Amino acid sequence: MACGLAPSGDAYCWGRNQTGGLGNGTSGTDRARPVLVAGNLTFTQVDAGSGSNINNILDGGGCGLVETGTAYCWGRNDYGQLGNGNAGVDSKVPVPVSGGIRFQYVSMGRDHACGLARSGEILCWGDNRGGQLGNPNAGAGSDVPVLVSGGLTYTALSVGDISSCALEVAGDAYCWGFAAPTDQEGSPASTAPALVTGGVVFAQVDPGTFLHMCGVRTSHEGYCWGQDLLGGELGTGTPHQNEATPAAVSGGHAWIYIGAGGSFSCGLRLDGVAMCWGYDYNGEVGQGTLGRGTTVPTPVVGEIRFVQMGVGHGSTCAVTENEDAYCWGSGLWGEHGDGTFAAGATPTKVVTP
Repeated sequence: MACGLAPSGDAYCWGRNQTGGLGNGTSGTDRARPVLVAGNLTFTQVDAGSGSNINNILDGGGCGLVETGTAYCWGRNDYGQLGNGNAGVDSKVPVPVSGGIRFQYVSMGRDHACGLARSGEILCWGDNRGGQLGNPNAGAGSDVPVLVSGGLTYTALSVGDISSCALEVAGDAYCWGFAAPTDQEGSPASTAPALVTGGVVFAQVDPGTFLHMCGVRTSHEGYCWGQDLLGGELGTGTPHQNEATPAAVSGGHAWIYIGAGGSFSCGLRLDGVAMCWGYDYNGEVGQGTLGRGTTVPTPVVGEIRFVQMGVGHGSTCAVTENEDAYCWGSGLWGEHGDGTFAAGATPTKVVTP
């Protein structure tokens, strides 16, 4: 599933909706066009979760912030990922996160969510079997926000499927959760923020939706690390070579964002060009034809210039300067938002709600 924020502050979501993940008060019917998130809330930021687990059995949900900094979440709540103290009870509409915390950013993963408080602290809630909550109590989930350990002050947060990453004030990246921060096979779960080594000062980092991570240096170079299982998702030009520390994405491009998908990655260059690389099953790499994977960054077809991008497990959406949204990749649950239920290797415009 995917969500977007209209200029009015209304939130819209589209895609899989089996347990109310779209937040519009319904469940059981997937939506291939954007639907309004219920509650008459005016959001300042909204974030969709991973949308489904790896087997596409369950949809996820979303979280958003209103002007006061109060966080609201909706959708599946089997692990307490809505943060409202009511684990096990899904919600088809936004419910406030408990604790009265004022957040500056909030993000949802597969079974957990985290928020960056205005104080610079990070709090997480939901599943903790792999240390996703960033505290010593691995295995003990929480249906209300709990403080991430370590006492650091952060400026940015990104939540992935099974791990989270954040940037502290000096630009060092810290990650926690399953196999973080290296995403190497056999690595233990990190129950507290662990420094991403390699001497890279990041401006943006994405823990990804599976087994690799990516980020952008303050000087706009791109890096990915973790496991290169299917060939090319790290973008180094050397497929099937795992990297335990950040490895430079090939091509010498200047980036403002790189996101790590399931077995692919996509990034947005400074000039607005979208590029993708990795394994291509449902058009994730955006090359116009399904199955055209690549081991190095390759421009997405269509020559559309974007200003914002988000990468999910099997699809990517991006926004142009005039606020048109486009999506490509997996679309079997309506993730493209264009009215269809089909995969697509070309950016398609999300229909106006």
